[in-house]
Amino acid sequence: MKPPLVSVIIPTYNRSRLVCEAIDSVLIQTYKNIEIIVVDDGSADNTKLELKKYRNKIKYIYQPNKGLPSARNTGIRASKGTIIAFLDSDDVWLTDKISLQVPKLLESDSIGITTCWSFRKNSKNMEKRSSYSLLNQSWKNQLFEKNILGEYGGPSGVIIKKEVLLKTGLFDEQMLCCEDWDLWMRMSKICEFNSVNECLVVIRVHDSNLSGNFSLMESSCEKVYLKHEEYRNAALLRKARANFYYDYSYAALSKKNIFLFLNAFPKSCINSPLSWRNYKLLIKFALVLIKFYRVIPAKSQLIGRLFE
Repeated sequence: MKPPLVSVIIPTYNRSRLVCEAIDSVLIQTYKNIEIIVVDDGSADNTKLELKKYRNKIKYIYQPNKGLPSARNTGIRASKGTIIAFLDSDDVWLTDKISLQVPKLLESDSIGITTCWSFRKNSKNMEKRSSYSLLNQSWKNQLFEKNILGEYGGPSGVIIKKEVLLKTGLFDEQMLCCEDWDLWMRMSKICEFNSVNECLVVIRVHDSNLSGNFSLMESSCEKVYLKHEEYRNAALLRKARANFYYDYSYAALSKKNIFLFLNAFPKSCINSPLSWRNYKLLIKFALVLIKFYRVIPAKSQLIGRLFE
């Protein structure tokens, strides 16, 4: 029997070079029954010109700039496959990604999403990003505490049964951020998730986005909390907020962004005042300040190694 058609949706905006790398990573997949839909969300660079070399291999759709959720939805509506896969235009897949994920997705009628692990690549290095198994009994609670699919491969790591996606509803186009987390939570109410526990996608991490995205991420998370009745549980809401602010504090401190750290860290402490990780992060912050003022003694260096 012919394997199911997988529709790969690649939204892009002003990434003419990177989107070609994304497309190339799909074209070399060992799974061959694939259609590629590239949604150009109003690019002002030479994206359209660069994509002409793929004209017989992709379906190209141009739309005025409406944002990432809209671009993904445009691709979904144009798709013919029974399985949907997303690939952000700055990410790439390993060659066996779809071949390994499709059988996993089809293991059971109850499964609606299959994800995978990822590599995270920045300007300096690439690290493996794995996480706890989604097969444990508490994964739905964990999903509401934080976007655990983001701990895997994010949207670029998932494949989804189209019938489940249409039943759930598409991405919320009013959300400029966290729209994927919102969709995963809606889907979790009608289907199960599973994972291929291998790194099958390379996620590019852009350091410059950190501070500019904080207020947007913060407001988007609050929109997610308001949309889902589970957050009427005060304890769950505090835990979700604590996770968000801690993760941003940790990232800010890693980038030596003191201003952003001082914005996010107090809110992490307010929502989780007794958390050991906050005290550990506070010590790291103190060591960063000592180094900044160039008065760090050898003993402080030794203490710093204990908390790495």
